[in-house]
Amino acid sequence: MKAILTIAFVLFCICLSAVDYIDVVYTKNGDVLKGIIIENIPNDKIKVDINGVVVTVMYDQIIKLAKEEIDTTSTKVTKRNAISKTVNENDSDLPFHKKYGLLGGVNSATAKVDNSEGVDISSVWGFSFGGFATFQTSPNIIIQPELIYTGKGFKTEINLDDYDYEYKETDEWKFAYLEVPVLFKYVFQTGNMYITPFIGPSLSIAMSGKVSYDSYQYYQNYEEEDSGSMDIKNQMEDIDFGLNFGTDLYFSEKIFLQLKYDLGLSKIFTKSVLESKNRVLSLSMGVSF
Repeated sequence: MKAILTIAFVLFCICLSAVDYIDVVYTKNGDVLKGIIIENIPNDKIKVDINGVVVTVMYDQIIKLAKEEIDTTSTKVTKRNAISKTVNENDSDLPFHKKYGLLGGVNSATAKVDNSEGVDISSVWGFSFGGFATFQTSPNIIIQPELIYTGKGFKTEINLDDYDYEYKETDEWKFAYLEVPVLFKYVFQTGNMYITPFIGPSLSIAMSGKVSYDSYQYYQNYEEEDSGSMDIKNQMEDIDFGLNFGTDLYFSEKIFLQLKYDLGLSKIFTKSVLESKNRVLSLSMGVSF
């Protein structure tokens, strides 16, 4: 009888040692985080170790905490490997993974002009709109390609005034591009909000170009005024390379504001007395689905 009880006790201990557990955190936004809780501050926050990456979750975002069994006898893997498998098979645990959306806003556009002596350069207003996709490769890294129709341009003013001669001219240069930026974003979470600074290259295809002019000339009691516009698309480079950087502010996982600066690296015109490069500051609102 003692021998039977001893054998039963040994088998029971073996069964207990064959079952392991991971922690499961259910959040209000639908995420299910599976890992090891390494810090738990009641009514404040918890920290979950997911495959070596620590994720912080505020208590007001948690629906419930649970544990999930891992049968190590059947899988023959360690607890760490089991967690890795769970995370890799459930990418939906990452809030910005495989999301798509729309983006639109306003631009303040100008240009860097190398040989602008005697010419005043100022900005013009434009707009931008398009779509994007986000791929979250880890809790802190997002890759976001975009396809944006965007307005760029600048304004030039010439003012000459001599004792018997006066000349004024204002030109407004406006361009439209189809732009493809690829942004690399880093995720910071603060309460219910996310801040994601980013940087990335862009390639723009010139779609249209137009200049509007308004001039006035006075010389020895002779006055002349002229105004109009003309198409200059054939004078523009077809491709414009640039560098984008800025930050996104997410009010939730679906709505955000984007502040972006587009630093043009290529010349706008094929041949021009104004050797210029695009500079654009844009403020946009985005919605993801």
